[in-house]
Amino acid sequence: APTPAGLAVPVAGPLLIMSERVDAGVQETELHRIAIYDAGLERYWTAFEYRNVRTTEIGDSRSSVQPAGASLIVWSGSLIRRIGLDGATETTLLEHGGIREMEVSPDGTKVAVNLYSRTLLTLDTGTGEELLRIEASDSRLGAGSNQLMELGQWRPDGAALSVRFVGPYGRPGGPAAIVRLDGTTRQLGKGWAISPDFRYALRFGPELGWGAHGREVASIDVLDLETEESLLTITAAAGVGPAGGASPWWRGGSKYVSMRLRGVEGTRLLDTGTGETMQLTAELEQQLAGPVQSSCDIVDVRDVEPRPCDVRHDGLIVWEGALGWTQYLGMIEVPEDFELRGIELLEVPDEPVPAIPPPWEPVRGPFLLYEVQTAHETAPRLLLWYEAGRGHTWQLDRRSGDYACPPQFAHYGLVICDGGTLSYVPWAGEKRVLVEDADCGSFRVAPDGRMVAVTACGEIFVFDLPSGEELVHLDRDRLKGYAELNDWGVNGWSEDGTMLLATLRGRCCSIWAGVIHVSGGGIRNLPWDTDVYGKNLSPDGRHLVRGKDNHSDEYRAANWRSFEIVDAGTREMLWSVEATRLIQNDHWEWASATHFAWSDGGDDSGVFHFRTRRPAQGAERAEVSVLDVTTGETEVMDSADYLARFHPPSRATTECPENPGLPCKILLDGEVVGEGRWPRIIGFIEVE
Repeated sequence: APTPAGLAVPVAGPLLIMSERVDAGVQETELHRIAIYDAGLERYWTAFEYRNVRTTEIGDSRSSVQPAGASLIVWSGSLIRRIGLDGATETTLLEHGGIREMEVSPDGTKVAVNLYSRTLLTLDTGTGEELLRIEASDSRLGAGSNQLMELGQWRPDGAALSVRFVGPYGRPGGPAAIVRLDGTTRQLGKGWAISPDFRYALRFGPELGWGAHGREVASIDVLDLETEESLLTITAAAGVGPAGGASPWWRGGSKYVSMRLRGVEGTRLLDTGTGETMQLTAELEQQLAGPVQSSCDIVDVRDVEPRPCDVRHDGLIVWEGALGWTQYLGMIEVPEDFELRGIELLEVPDEPVPAIPPPWEPVRGPFLLYEVQTAHETAPRLLLWYEAGRGHTWQLDRRSGDYACPPQFAHYGLVICDGGTLSYVPWAGEKRVLVEDADCGSFRVAPDGRMVAVTACGEIFVFDLPSGEELVHLDRDRLKGYAELNDWGVNGWSEDGTMLLATLRGRCCSIWAGVIHVSGGGIRNLPWDTDVYGKNLSPDGRHLVRGKDNHSDEYRAANWRSFEIVDAGTREMLWSVEATRLIQNDHWEWASATHFAWSDGGDDSGVFHFRTRRPAQGAERAEVSVLDVTTGETEVMDSADYLARFHPPSRATTECPENPGLPCKILLDGEVVGEGRWPRIIGFIEVE
């Protein structure tokens, strides 16, 4: 915590306060760090770290730290403390084992605390003095004796706050209520949603059911909260129904109500002053949201996939983090000549500036290609090349933040699909556009790197990369004769690059496979007895695996009790194998063009080495069976031995902290060669 003896640091403000989880810790605690961004001086500071008791088990996603004037109110375990950013001595406001949630008043002078979900306690944040205590069972609140209390929101002046109630197991409870600090209370109508300034309330009419955007109601009344007089009513007319919600008031103000109207695209705002509705545009949203916007704020942090989020000030990204790990806590307007103490300057890496590309001759590989995400308004991805022989790093390309499909190595360069445009980027020279409106998930580079196949607008193209020449173009007219075609997809290449493996989807859900001969563009259907996926084909297109369950003689795409290896050209069955247990989708793969691998351990052990490329852990290591389709011999090996043989570790790796939003190190043969956020290693290539 800050101490009065700390170095005094002048700040300009406003100060943006962020909380970032550094690691998940052990048992029930997590290590958090408080970071401060001075928008006036464009500097970053770290105030302190603290251990935080996880609150996600009770579904509460509120931060354990909230600004209060020039201080921070910190809830950690059984303690609620006030820590002054000006170096004031830390003050313990409350020590209690039953804290469930807290909410600081807008003016920072009071904090409401929920104890055991049954007692509302309000404290003075300066002294810790108890200002009010009221039980959920109090008859003035109108809730049942077995109902649990939840904190609502403070009135802007800090003189009152709302509470709501839920029954056992989260069932709907009694009416909400307003609790004033003078001890008086007021019950609210069932389902009312009050405005942030406590001036208005929304009363919803009969439900019409659920529409595309949630619950729809027949009408919405805008009430004066003091008099309960109806100021405005919106009713369903001509099939248009306003959509209601638990908190439809637009964030950042109390004048507008956010609605979805049936049959009307987008979100509309109701102006409670004029009764008019308007379309919510990006410009209006920016105007109403204020100077700070955050994509890191979420309703529930349980089961959230780590993905990038950011905090923006006046439209510019000032902090990057990971969803579920980072929260924006609030903005503090500091008084003139305000000084921070007990903090440290925090170095935040800027967008990496790669070195100028070195002279191309002579090259001294090997080469490593990786991507990192930058701190930028559009969060672009930088494609960086590292030449190990001379230790040079330079930027090869820059693409948008949508990075679902990584680039692929090609002939002295790479192929990239960005925004539907497929391009060839040579190591030295200008980027060349190959085709637009491409299916970015379907392009495949040939094994020798000299050709690329892609689906664009339902048609298949093959390009020669060094020259840019179009080698194959199968338009819809040529493809219509195959299985009532709806869509084609490119799966891969044969090892010698003479055949292109593709799947086609019929009008319903049926899937067939075919081979396209690159020389001349001829198509040959592969012999299928059932619907299959491209995964069933061996990498060279010469063999097919198909299986059955124990309830039917029909061949299935996956989930087998037995399977067969078939010659894809002659339709001849080569080998048949009976499994001891059901082989699920994630429990098998073609380890190579001549080796088929599976695990029938009867549990999830198979997914570790077939999907995540990690050996199964535990006392009993998973066994993997490998069939050599050229000889029919089966070898059983440990999952770690299997990975070492068929999926040896790459020389290029990443070393990342537990927090996925922090910069990672990029290593080659164990040596650090780069750093960046959200890295992705595209590949490693030797150059003769």
